[in-house]
Amino acid sequence: MRMRTKLQPLLIFLLAALWLPVAAQQSVDSLRRQLAQQKGEEKLETLHQIYIESLRDEDVAIRLRAVNAMIDEARRQRNTDYEGKAMALKISVFYCYVMIDSINEQKETTMDFLAKYEQWEDYYEVALQSIQTTAFDEGHYMMALRDCQHLYDFARQHNHPIGLAYASFVLGDIYSKYYHDYKEATRLFEQSLSYFRRMEPRDLVVDVYSGYLSVLEYQKRFDDEERVIGELLNYLDRLCDGNKNDPIYMPNLGEVRATQVWMETKRGNLRAAARYVAELKQLLNRGQIYYYYNACKAIANYYFSIRDYQQAEVYIREMSNAPEGNSRTARTEIRRFRANLLRGQGRFEAAAALLDSLLVESDTAINLQLQTQLNEMTTLYRLDDLRMEQQKAKTRYIVIMAALAFVALVVFIIFRSRAARRLKLKNDELAVALDHAQESDRMKSAFIRHISHEIRTPLNIITGFAQVVSSPEFEVTEEDRSKMLNDISHNTQEITNFVNALIELSESESRAKYALDEPVVINRLCRDALSEAQNECGGRLQMSFETALTDDFVLNSNGSAISKILRQLFKNAMKFTANGSVVLRASLDKSASEVSVSVEDTGVGIPAGQEEKVFEQFYKVDTFKQGIGLGLTMARQIAVRLGGTLVVDPAYTDGARLVLTLPVTV
Repeated sequence: MRMRTKLQPLLIFLLAALWLPVAAQQSVDSLRRQLAQQKGEEKLETLHQIYIESLRDEDVAIRLRAVNAMIDEARRQRNTDYEGKAMALKISVFYCYVMIDSINEQKETTMDFLAKYEQWEDYYEVALQSIQTTAFDEGHYMMALRDCQHLYDFARQHNHPIGLAYASFVLGDIYSKYYHDYKEATRLFEQSLSYFRRMEPRDLVVDVYSGYLSVLEYQKRFDDEERVIGELLNYLDRLCDGNKNDPIYMPNLGEVRATQVWMETKRGNLRAAARYVAELKQLLNRGQIYYYYNACKAIANYYFSIRDYQQAEVYIREMSNAPEGNSRTARTEIRRFRANLLRGQGRFEAAAALLDSLLVESDTAINLQLQTQLNEMTTLYRLDDLRMEQQKAKTRYIVIMAALAFVALVVFIIFRSRAARRLKLKNDELAVALDHAQESDRMKSAFIRHISHEIRTPLNIITGFAQVVSSPEFEVTEEDRSKMLNDISHNTQEITNFVNALIELSESESRAKYALDEPVVINRLCRDALSEAQNECGGRLQMSFETALTDDFVLNSNGSAISKILRQLFKNAMKFTANGSVVLRASLDKSASEVSVSVEDTGVGIPAGQEEKVFEQFYKVDTFKQGIGLGLTMARQIAVRLGGTLVVDPAYTDGARLVLTLPVTV
């Protein structure tokens, strides 16, 4: 879940909160009395101290009055250093209180001012807060990713290590929490830390380490995680000058202990985990911890691992009471903990009811996530002022948006119907049903990432070439312009083929049966399919048709449906056969009750044990081959609805042979 960055104003607040409220008010009154006799920077510094004192009060209006007074005095004195510092502090106040509209209204003015007077530390801090608000508060991850990349490029262009460190950190956070690309997130966190190590210690670096440890944990790189924990503890010593009583040290130590509880529990080292749990409980009882929710979650997970469900329930309640427990992600996580708790206690019916509501919410969340992504992409396209050469590409964008909306609907129908069927299982099958539900949730996430991956690459190509073609800054020859437009057209066709495959899958699944009253001349239909495949292949492979049927042999079936199956079988053979031959064969069994039509090739073949998996949705033997793994799925579904079968012949070893069998009479 989202962890709001511990920036300088929050650090000051933690230090200031150690003083008694009465003493604080006396200090503010004393500072205000001094203002009348002060001038210049001395007066500005006193106003800054008053702002620090205001951090002890939770009223945002008091904080804003204090920082506005500092801004007004700095402008009156024409002191740009203090004015920039105060403007950045004001954005920090907005950020701490999630005042999104105020951030959006003032961030550009503030950043322009800070850049003009080269106050880069404050500049990148404001940029960081703005991008995190865009991503984690507004949910516009693609916009945040784009803005963060621009910030990184700006910092690299101006050789600003602090900007490179900040941008790498936020990029890693987005890749980890939204795209679940843990390998890239690991690289970015390591890059951020490499920049920060060249500077004086900063509290923000602890957040970078926290994100880094999280992605290592997802990858189960426990040895690396243990090494990084040691680095973090050493960094905390440097940050606090070795003073373990420093108010920064213990709360951050609590984060480290929570991470160690997770790590040792997953390793199965429960004795070590128990030691860290005991220490973490002490920090919780003393209130010396930043993220109460994370600590309680780690402890609850430990008690699950030792089957102490009573203690696990105590800390699940504490997760609900934590301030961070009010987010949608946290509420879903807490309910999953409760479902597992009920299951562990043998209360299967209650667990099933809770899981049912989670599945409904999960489907709704996926729909909202896709809709948000569609809206976000639409907004990004509207920001680009395309010229006349881009009108065709612009029309295609609109088609893509509509197609993605349809994809979202298909996803909802497919997975919601499966979830509903699973929930109708009997109580004695509930344990299996729960496992299936968790697998369904994983498949949905994987499918959405797959859609994003398949569509993002051609979209990036389309957008990039369209910008080059339309921009007056680039001198492009007519030959290059023509090539770019051809690439735009090719990638648009790739997206169209992708969407058509999903549409065909939906039609195949929704269609209960086909009309089987059409007289089909099998040899003629096979020759037509072969001719179509030869045209598509362009002579790359040797193709032939061998038949044991007479040319007047007629089968009462559905010619269009059979042609769809053969088309998919030929596509599969051509995709996995670099050179050699493809043979189409037709025959009648000895009892004259079934017609067999097979397509065999001399390609790479299908590995043993995967003869059935190739018919599963989205399964690909070679993940680097073009396509999304739906062709053979649809072909088998159609074959079944025709009353026949479609299987892989395991006896054929020179490549792959797929055999379609259809009944002579239905």
